[in-house]
Amino acid sequence: MISELPKHLPDRIDHTIVCWTPTPNKEQKKLLESLNVFSEKLKIFLINVEALSTTKGYSAALEFLKAHSTLMTVDESTTIKSPTATRTKSAIKLGKHARYRRILTGSPVTKSPLDLYTQCGFLNEELLGYTSFWAFKSRYALMSQRNAAGGAHSYNHIIKYVRLDELNGKLESFSTRVLKQDCLDLPEKLYTKRFIELTPDQVKAYKEMKEFAVAELEGNSMTAFSALTQMMRLHQITCGHMTTDDGKVIIWANYRHDIKNITKELEKKYGTETVSSFYGDTPMDERDKIISRFQDKEDTLKYLVANPKTGGYGLTLTASHTVVYYSNSYDLEIR
Repeated sequence: MISELPKHLPDRIDHTIVCWTPTPNKEQKKLLESLNVFSEKLKIFLINVEALSTTKGYSAALEFLKAHSTLMTVDESTTIKSPTATRTKSAIKLGKHARYRRILTGSPVTKSPLDLYTQCGFLNEELLGYTSFWAFKSRYALMSQRNAAGGAHSYNHIIKYVRLDELNGKLESFSTRVLKQDCLDLPEKLYTKRFIELTPDQVKAYKEMKEFAVAELEGNSMTAFSALTQMMRLHQITCGHMTTDDGKVIIWANYRHDIKNITKELEKKYGTETVSSFYGDTPMDERDKIISRFQDKEDTLKYLVANPKTGGYGLTLTASHTVVYYSNSYDLEIR
């Protein structure tokens, strides 16, 4: 984000960009303090959504909002789709101190139309016509009461979603959709499936796990949670090694263990300067440098091994020539 903003700002606009860090050094602390001092400069404060769940992050954002007439934007706004999440509640509270509000996302609905409620509520709770999530849910979801296992309590199960044309009409009244081809000059995607034979050990482990899962189903003892666990275990077993093409390459992997192993193998073969990993353990102060290096076609960094939960949001990675899904996810938002 820091590297992208100057590209879209006219040179005549004097500006300062400061990125939030929970443990600032002396220079960073000075920059953060300067944000709330009046000047003619355009001041841009970048803070990750997760930080809004913390007292320090929330307080810093609130202080900035109170000091200026502010446009507050939530990028990848599906991060505030859960009404009960602390970061959602914090974002909505902070938004009330902003003069203007915007949200950005490529996929506003990732699991159900109900994802829209708090995203639109951040902008203005009157846009969808409901100030209660439960009233909104009752309008657009057809529900049936069911008993939980053992009959200890009942719950409302969603059968299907209704009145979606009405909901879509409301969205169209205050939203703008921009297609990728309208703003990026990229070649068409070419998809290649590569089938990799399992090793004898993998075959044995897969068969054993599959037989165990079938036995559980036949005995009617498998819960939804354990079924998902079995699927994940089978998924992990099938993750194998493969070679890649020339050019800049992104390798997506779900598991920390895989990311470390892939990075290690690539470093062995091509050298440490050609590979970087990008996942939860990657320090915040290194992330922008890694992305800048990857986007620089002359840089020696050729392979980016990343977790889609960390690297799949809000990043420009158009320098990639090839994208490899070493392992994929059952979560449609991540896919």
